Amino acid sequence: MPKNTYTVKEVADLLGFSTNTVYKYLAGGGIKSVRLGLEGRFRIPRNEVERLLQERGKSFPLISGSDENGQHSADASNHYRPSLFDWFVAFLSISIGFSIFILPMPGTIQTVFGLHKAIIPLQTLLLIGGFLILVLDMFRMCESKLRKLINLVMGLDYFASALIFAFAYAMPLTVGYLAISIVVILSVFIKMTQYTRFMLFVNLMLLFLGVGVLGWPDSFFLAGIMGVTSKNLTIFFFAWSLLLVFNIYITYFAMRKNKHFIWFCSLPTALTALSYATISFTQGFWARSVFCVVLASFAVIFPFADEFEAFTLRSKREVVGSFAWLLGLFLVGSLMLYYIFRSFQSYGFSELTNRVDTAGDVTITFMNENMAKISTFAADEELIEAMKNYTGGNVESANYNLKQLYQASDWTIQRVVLVDKNGIILDTYPLNTSSIGVNIKNRDYFKSVEVENQPFVSGVEQPSALGLKPVVLVSVPINDTSGNFLGVLMGDVDIKEMTRRINQVKFGQSGNYLLADSTGKYIIPPTPDQIMMKASPGSHMLRAVLGENSAVQGESTQGRLSLIAFKQITKYGWGIVAEQPVDEAFNPYSKTVFLTFLIYVTAGVGSLILIFSSQKKNKAIYSN
Repeated sequence: MPKNTYTVKEVADLLGFSTNTVYKYLAGGGIKSVRLGLEGRFRIPRNEVERLLQERGKSFPLISGSDENGQHSADASNHYRPSLFDWFVAFLSISIGFSIFILPMPGTIQTVFGLHKAIIPLQTLLLIGGFLILVLDMFRMCESKLRKLINLVMGLDYFASALIFAFAYAMPLTVGYLAISIVVILSVFIKMTQYTRFMLFVNLMLLFLGVGVLGWPDSFFLAGIMGVTSKNLTIFFFAWSLLLVFNIYITYFAMRKNKHFIWFCSLPTALTALSYATISFTQGFWARSVFCVVLASFAVIFPFADEFEAFTLRSKREVVGSFAWLLGLFLVGSLMLYYIFRSFQSYGFSELTNRVDTAGDVTITFMNENMAKISTFAADEELIEAMKNYTGGNVESANYNLKQLYQASDWTIQRVVLVDKNGIILDTYPLNTSSIGVNIKNRDYFKSVEVENQPFVSGVEQPSALGLKPVVLVSVPINDTSGNFLGVLMGDVDIKEMTRRINQVKFGQSGNYLLADSTGKYIIPPTPDQIMMKASPGSHMLRAVLGENSAVQGESTQGRLSLIAFKQITKYGWGIVAEQPVDEAFNPYSKTVFLTFLIYVTAGVGSLILIFSSQKKNKAIYSN
């Protein structure tokens, strides 16, 4: 027989909520009821239950009966129960999916095994799945099988993304994605409360974080923050072990219905996530920042999970409005941060482009100075007469002291070489006996001068004489007054001095310049042992050598996310590249801007908490 009134327990089961949620809503007047005496039990009229079920899109089930304690045979558990954890998963998925389109992931994600091609569809699926969860919650259209299917797809999506990030050495994202994938997939097969899922997620995050730091410490910024040493990792291991044990202890008490212990888990989680989000943003890692901001925001809200359940009992208009408010808050905040990020990035590109232009001019000036010095000595009358009268046999008969040119160069030339018209080296200073008599007729830096009778700047070369390091040569023709070719005067440019002058165009503590010749071989390499090595295909250096001038954000030759500007030095066909780590370029102002954004998000989240915890209706008690 249909009943006229229902207990709190019966109504909670019919609506799919906890009894605490129903009691809170009764106290706020959101559910009309009667009481059996001043201190008696609540009884909810049938018409009120029908109204609540109708608002939630449910039909009225037949109830076989109930006792005074509210026990009944109806099984309402097959109806999906909205939870704050589901909204966390939904907003995280939307934010991550949205961010991949406004600021794609840089670095190894784009280079290792072409992983960026797999990430884009996975992130797109997260975006769609997040919206589906929220839409089905708002319009109460979701039955358990459909929700389980969505959760399973989302969980597998997060798991696949975690594997990709692991291959790409992006361990922080691997930790977050793996933890959430496990919780979401388990919720498909095991019925868990939102508190259980939240606490399980936090504990898994903490567990995987410790394993990740111990295995790949430099991936978590520890190398730059405190230096990675065995002592530091030992201290971290003990601190992490204690924290994990403490968190499990807190979880135990929280799950024993003493939900005040949730605060001991949620607040540290929020503070840690906000701190890491700030560090990640200043390092240029957008995806990590988004993940941590959403986690921090919902960690602050989670102690109010019961109020959230009560809030979802209200009309669809209120739920949809609050959803739109929260989603709009995150999207507007993300767009605002993106606009500011792009503005700072454009400014950084502009500054770096100016510096690479200046460094290119410094390189040309340096080479021109050396060419002018050598040309002056090549035009010396005594040298010309000596070369005209030279018949071989005695080097001294050249009647030229190369030491004068060497000393006059002000140490920008590290060796001077005199070559006759047949390409035979006559003398060097400082003297290198293994060079004397060597034939360089087929070398470009001799042939070009002989044929064109013009000064020539070589690329980086390895001299044939033993004991000499790679050099860049300036070759100048020696001609008599009639223009007859007599030989070549060459100088080995001091690459260290050229590097020093270029690096005087400063742009931060960790910024560096790279220089390569027209064939792509490094003159100023990423590391000293890479001199004369050819830049890798598709690198920024080869793009510069091929004539491309641009500024981009990407992975530097040192493996750091950096702002990179490059151009061709057209006079020689060389390429020059300037690299500056993103964290160093943005650090002076990005922390302030990002913290402003966090305050904005926190204010919005706080207003949502007020919506479903402080806005109470007048209490109304109806009699039979």
